Order: sequence, then C-alpha cells, then structure tokens
Amino acid sequence: MKWRPERGCRGPHPGHVRWSVVNLDVAAELKALSGTLDDIEAVLDLDKLRSDIEQLSEEAGQPDLWNDQERAQEVTSRLSRAQAELRHVTDIRRRLDDLPVLYELADESDGADAEAANRSEERRVGKECRSR
Repeated sequence: MKWRPERGCRGPHPGHVRWSVVNLDVAAELKALSGTLDDIEAVLDLDKLRSDIEQLSEEAGQPDLWNDQERAQEVTSRLSRAQAELRHVTDIRRRLDDLPVLYELADESDGADAEAANRSEERRVGKECRSR
C-alpha cells in the first residue's frame, strides 16, 4: 500500500494534509471518518468554543469571582467542560490525521503488526467519532 501527499491540496482544516492511497478501502474509510469528524467540528463550532474558553478563562481569572460562589462554580464548570470538549475533538483530529503516515510507515517496513495496530487505532477513532 503506497501513500502520497497530494500536492497543493488544502483540507477544510489549516495545516491538515490530505493523503491519496493505493489501497482504496483504507482511503475511503479515512475519508469517511474525516467527513464525520468535519461534521462534528461544525456542529461544535470550534471557533466559538475557543472564544467561549477565552471568555470563561478571563471570567475565572477575576479576583472577585469567588465573592459569588454559585456563579464561580458555574463559570469554572463551564470552562472545564468546554476545555475537555475541545481537547477531546482536537485529539481525535490529530489521531485521524496521523493515520496516513502510520500506514505509510507500516507499508515501508512491511510490518503486519504495525498495520494491525493502525487498523485498531482507526477503529478506535471511528468509534469515538460515532459516539459524539
């Protein structure tokens, strides 16, 4: 199985590289997973989520925040949830973006174990995408 970066191809995510692959089954599966994750990212509105985190972080940093404990707990809870959500989705995206390189390395080393590990990681990423 051979992987090649597509020259001049820009994905919907800055810095992401699209990969073409001779093994069309794997390429189609990765493309489908990426599409699912694109949809999740759109629903979550990552730019807004980042903005919310910035705003909540500023609120959480106010010296008088704990004068109103109920409000302080609300702010810190929302901040924690937003940070966890962003971290989780960006981790899934990073793992999905790493898979083409991992498949390429497995192919170059002719390692069946490495390819099996890659398929396992692909299934885990897919499961996490579907559970969102």
